[in-house]
Amino acid sequence: MNDRRRDDSRSFVRQAGSHFDDLITVDAGRTTTGAPLSFPVVAFGKGSTPLVILPGLSDGLTTVEGRGRMLAYYYRKLPDEYRVYMISRPRELPKRYSTREMGADYAALFEAIGFEPGSINLWGISQGGMISQWIAIDSGNLLSRLCLTVTTPAANETLRDVVGGWMALARAGDYGALMRDTMRKTYSPRYLRRYWLLMPFLGLIGRPKSFQRFLIQADSCMNHDATEALDSIRTPTLVVGGGSDEIVGSGTSERLAELISGAELEIYPALGHGAFEEAGECTERIVGFFQDTR
Repeated sequence: MNDRRRDDSRSFVRQAGSHFDDLITVDAGRTTTGAPLSFPVVAFGKGSTPLVILPGLSDGLTTVEGRGRMLAYYYRKLPDEYRVYMISRPRELPKRYSTREMGADYAALFEAIGFEPGSINLWGISQGGMISQWIAIDSGNLLSRLCLTVTTPAANETLRDVVGGWMALARAGDYGALMRDTMRKTYSPRYLRRYWLLMPFLGLIGRPKSFQRFLIQADSCMNHDATEALDSIRTPTLVVGGGSDEIVGSGTSERLAELISGAELEIYPALGHGAFEEAGECTERIVGFFQDTR
């Protein structure tokens, strides 16, 4: 990577404004599969402590590119001490791309843009949590703390049934049915009642030009399995899950916490895959974990 690009990347990390969104492209940098090391990224907040958020499978339909203001508002409750980076998958995805390869590429990006070793608070949500597991396994020296939210150590029957159904809808081009099924399986009936008037209209806007990116990422979820390597994680870890998760299945968060030595566990029994959004105190719980330096 040339010196100018390194300086540009680090200036992005130091960006002091309230929000910023762009692409980070590392000159001469390549992903594990040979594609350019180029990621859509949103950053916001004026703090100096890096908090990196890896989104879930919805990233396959809509990346963070151009969504800086919206995401800054959505995560507005995060303390001022953080500079928050939400980073999509690379812009170019190979046809076969495992969660472990994705983790290696994120780690390469973190190093290239100048995050100090041991400085990153990493928050992985759903598929982002699968990828974060591999980052902690293979590049744990980069991390300070790790939060794995509504995710699983390995694909199970529940996940394969749900994601397989979504893949079938994507191949058929039925974006509306895909969005409605995602909503129903993510949120509790009580939460969905707020949006019942909108449900028939889901899929009328935001349709991607191609479902290929979604299908590649969905396939990686179907084949995820970090079970045998999770005991090597030494980063302090918090696992957050919903007791009624219809996407990764019930009991997966408990199993994940068992496999990671010393992991803390927070379960919201009445909630599902949207637990971190529905439980009003969930963000406070996660932030409290990141701030605990014991």
